[in-house]
Amino acid sequence: MRKNIFKAFILSLILFTAISCEKETVNKANKNKIILACGGNDDAYLYAVDGNGDLVWKKLGYSYPVAIKDDIAYIILGDKMCAVNVLSGEEIWTNETLPEKITNPLALYDDVIYATSLSRDAYAVNASTGELKWTFQTESNAVISSAPTVVNDIIYFGAPDDYIYAIDLDGNLIWRFHTNSGDLRSSPAVFDNKVFIGSDVGLLYALNAENGDSIWSRNVGMTGEECPTISDNKVYIQGEQALYCLSVVDGSIIWDYTIAYNDNWSSPMEVNGVLYVIGIHEGIQAFNSSDGSRIWENTSFGTETIASPVVYDNVVYISAPGGLIATNASTGKTLWIYGERTFGSEQIKFYTSPVVYDISEKVTTYPSDSGNKQ
Repeated sequence: MRKNIFKAFILSLILFTAISCEKETVNKANKNKIILACGGNDDAYLYAVDGNGDLVWKKLGYSYPVAIKDDIAYIILGDKMCAVNVLSGEEIWTNETLPEKITNPLALYDDVIYATSLSRDAYAVNASTGELKWTFQTESNAVISSAPTVVNDIIYFGAPDDYIYAIDLDGNLIWRFHTNSGDLRSSPAVFDNKVFIGSDVGLLYALNAENGDSIWSRNVGMTGEECPTISDNKVYIQGEQALYCLSVVDGSIIWDYTIAYNDNWSSPMEVNGVLYVIGIHEGIQAFNSSDGSRIWENTSFGTETIASPVVYDNVVYISAPGGLIATNASTGKTLWIYGERTFGSEQIKFYTSPVVYDISEKVTTYPSDSGNKQ
């Protein structure tokens, strides 16, 4: 009898130790991930949180989705651009002399940062030194809300003057396409020598990436800054009353999922045959990307957000009024919520799309509203 009890005790101890070691391994693995997103109520901060939901560092100042490479994060803090160590937040260089405030995600390409600004300009900044290389002016006199996308040495973005622009790496115009569609706040996606970009009147355009010729357009009822995401020869975009899956070839509808009126401007993300979407039913949903059938949804935290989800290592990261949230990508179960209370009793609100950096693999994963997501 005593031997049996002793054996049971030993087995329990071994099991407990194994579980503890497994948990410790998972926690250590999560420590190698850093998620950057902006939040705040009265003041805005850029937060760096690890994969366990623990704060690593934070900096005062509003920052749109950042660019990260080789442990360096390129960020906007209010009126200045900075390069910081992604592990510590320590500043490497700062540029406080840019002509206009940058209000969109940054694109990083061959050691140069490309950005669009509060006025009508696009910029190129040396990523090693922070020095301004050149400025390109559009004919618009309004805020450019389309983040640049750089592919094959060409920079693409939309502007409020009805034009979609393509410029070279020296800031020279290659082509521009007139849409008659008002503001173009969507950020472009480039695939198969085509540029895909949406407009405020609801049209999604597909243009020839080399010369700007129109290939097709389709009304998907966009309401703002929704951006297309592309995978497996399909274009996914969230409109005012439906989530669409379109053919990249001709824009024909492969499937659509009807939703209640949506004005959250979120952009979906597709990973391994699953499409992740927020802003529908005030939560996050996962759909089969082949047929549009819903796999799971999580509405426990609710959300009204213009931020887009990002998926890495089977975790979906979401910025929402409830905080920075991590959910299991397979089940939708909430893993953790980071939302410190630094403004009285009110929890901070996160409102820019997260960017995930894997320290061990030196890999950065971007949301679909960043020009770095290709």
